[in-house]
Amino acid sequence: VGDIGLPDRKVIININGVNYTRTTDDEGIAEITINLNVGNYTAKYYYLGENRIKASQGEAVITVKERIPTSLVWQSSSSFISDSDIILKTLLVDKDNNPLANKDIVFTINAKTYLTTTDSKGIANVTTKLSSGSYLISYKFDGDQDYISSEGSHQISVSKSQTGRGFGYWSFGGDMYNIDLSEFSRLGTTDILLNFYAFTAHGESEVLSWISKANSYGINVHIWMQVFYSGGSWVNPVSGGSPNQAYFNEVIEEAKYYAGLPGVAGVHFDYLRYPGNAYQTTGGTAAITEFVKQATTACREVNPNIIMSAAVMPETSSDIYYYGQDIPAITKYLDVIVPMQYKGNYNSGTSWLASTTKWFVQNSNGAEVWSGLQSYV
Repeated sequence: VGDIGLPDRKVIININGVNYTRTTDDEGIAEITINLNVGNYTAKYYYLGENRIKASQGEAVITVKERIPTSLVWQSSSSFISDSDIILKTLLVDKDNNPLANKDIVFTINAKTYLTTTDSKGIANVTTKLSSGSYLISYKFDGDQDYISSEGSHQISVSKSQTGRGFGYWSFGGDMYNIDLSEFSRLGTTDILLNFYAFTAHGESEVLSWISKANSYGINVHIWMQVFYSGGSWVNPVSGGSPNQAYFNEVIEEAKYYAGLPGVAGVHFDYLRYPGNAYQTTGGTAAITEFVKQATTACREVNPNIIMSAAVMPETSSDIYYYGQDIPAITKYLDVIVPMQYKGNYNSGTSWLASTTKWFVQNSNGAEVWSGLQSYV
């Protein structure tokens, strides 16, 4: 009546020739929930009146649209480290695989729920920390007037860090005997990335003896090897429009050899990239990711505890375009990435070191991030 809603009044709503009687709420609103096929309908509504209140009626045309099916696609790794931020991601797409932005996604982890919203690329993510163990991650989109709900789940494993906290160094192979292992250990060194040339310079038995001595001081030794650079020249990861599988096989055999040596804690990939012109080769980025997948799988078959790491360029979101390094993709397979954050090369300071490290942590799908500073041993 006027602008005042009348509560507790009977209202008749007619849709498709069927009458539905509903009672108004405290604000004078009557509503109905009904399933209708796709199409246009005329809804008629009546109030029969009472003493001193006239009857009234009206109608409205409503359109029922077909809601579009959706699906959620897991985007993160399945393996994580317990003392690092764990970033879980899922992609919401429609039936044509178009990403859906600004949609609410609910993650459930250990009976705790996290509400997040998809970004412009359809990605929803949540950052958390978990103790070592196995977890079933559930995620759900409740749907809306345009899209049908969807949900999914993914099993992840969280393990304790293999590396602990400390310092690491890249070391040229020829400098192996210049390293005072006792002093390095005293100063907190936990890892040395020894260049593969050490085997040429000193021979396998000498290198293995040195590695054993380093291990006795609590220092992990990783063999630092070159991937797409050989004999002074770059090697294209793509050959004839496909991944350069013949070359992949050669490098993977070398990596497997290092992974199987006694005392070797890890295999470290350098030159896992283009020299700056990746954008000129179709499929280059995918080929590098495929190499990482194959190489890490092969090395872990030789030594399940091997630490697989790679040096990566520090140019964050530009790494794909110039170098073919898809950080979210390769970190699904690697244990560690080492951004080469040589601030002198980039005329930058410590704030740049902090911001780039943060970017790599946020975009890693399970790999630890070790900041590679501008010094060599």
